[in-house]
Amino acid sequence: MKISPIDIRESRFKLAFRGYERRDVESFLTMVAQDFENLLRENTELKDEIKNLHNQIEDYKTRESSLREAVIAAQKVAYEMKEAAKKEADIILSKAEFQAEKIIENANRRVTELLKDISELKRQKVELISRLRAILDSHMKLLDIQRGEDSRPEQSNVAIFEAKYNLSSKENDTVKKDMEK
Repeated sequence: MKISPIDIRESRFKLAFRGYERRDVESFLTMVAQDFENLLRENTELKDEIKNLHNQIEDYKTRESSLREAVIAAQKVAYEMKEAAKKEADIILSKAEFQAEKIIENANRRVTELLKDISELKRQKVELISRLRAILDSHMKLLDIQRGEDSRPEQSNVAIFEAKYNLSSKENDTVKKDMEK
């Protein structure tokens, strides 16, 4: 059974011979009732404060949990962004390497083509020089023949030239035209 301040104030004791002074007992009971009332009020206030503190603790725990989840989510997002950036950089690097290889391959192919062209031009140059020398030699021989046989008739010079150089009829016509000029 719980005792309340009202119970203390309203409590009555039997009188006995040579008992306690009634006023002192009532005064003491009033004082005890007030102290008890104060203690009950203080106890209620402390319980309320404890309840508030528990609520705050729960609130802090909820906030802490939310913050922890937010930090974890932020770390996850940062990691994912980092990985995505790394993958994108790898893709860009791969594309750049592929394009560089293609450019080098095309350049090498072009160098090979140019080297072939240069070789062909050198061959053509040698052939052209050889032809020009042959033509020059034949003209020099014609001039030598013409100088040496200026006293003979023209037809005999042609016959000697044909015999000496074994010219075909087509070449004969060309030589005759040159001599007529």
